[in-house]
Amino acid sequence: MRTAVLLIAVGFVGCAKPQPVGPEVVPAPRDIGGDPHRAARMESLRDSKDPILRDLARGHIKGGDAIEPLVKQNPHYDVIRFGDYVVMYWDLSKYDGTTLVGKGGTVRYAVTGSCTFREEFINTLSPEERTAYWNGHDAAWRWRTEARLALPAAVGAPAAHDFWKRPPLAWPEPAGDIPVPRER
Repeated sequence: MRTAVLLIAVGFVGCAKPQPVGPEVVPAPRDIGGDPHRAARMESLRDSKDPILRDLARGHIKGGDAIEPLVKQNPHYDVIRFGDYVVMYWDLSKYDGTTLVGKGGTVRYAVTGSCTFREEFINTLSPEERTAYWNGHDAAWRWRTEARLALPAAVGAPAAHDFWKRPPLAWPEPAGDIPVPRER
């Protein structure tokens, strides 16, 4: 009986088609669609105290809306104008904050972010417009920063608010041959 079972088993093995030998195919990794924290973040942005950020998150501000009324209604935003562009900033944390870019009097780009996320609400700038925006923005921001730092650091002067760029009021006594930092 054992011989018969052995012959049948060998017969089946001999009749089986050989499998091609090759690299083992690994299944693709599971795709997690998007940021799992986005829903909670958007809910938080919809309840923001900042009216522009709240309206962006709720979809009330759209690409093509006029930017000048937003500038007038939100004096807490920092505004830079250069060429055909109007840029509105509000950044309390100095990480990223909220930015609106207008071109031709309409909102063309809107983004908010932090050190851990970046949420783009509107992006209708072409690649050429985006390059022109960044070139003009860098020049305007550099000029503005230099102009602000040239003012005396008196109370109420804009340079007084740029405290992270200025030395402290009193320096400690130097030890040895360490040079004493000077005012700009």
